[in-house]
Amino acid sequence: VTLAFQSQATIYLVREPRHLWSSRPGTWLLAVSAGALVAVAVMACAGWLMAPLSPLLVTAVLTMVVIWAVLLDWFKVRLFRQLRLHAV
Repeated sequence: VTLAFQSQATIYLVREPRHLWSSRPGTWLLAVSAGALVAVAVMACAGWLMAPLSPLLVTAVLTMVVIWAVLLDWFKVRLFRQLRLHAV
């Protein structure tokens, strides 16, 4: 679950040199990401192909990944500015 959620967050972190919310992702990217998150959450809660996890734990992991992604995004933007890698 952590790997699946984190991989989705990474996609949004690396697609934009500015803050991840600076530009809207494409409709297909949003749809596929939502589908992947829902599929993994359902599989984890049902115990399909993995040990079953409580919905509370799956929600907690998703929340922590979102918080981590926002912190990494802040660090990424500051680092890009400091190294002058992109006009932000």
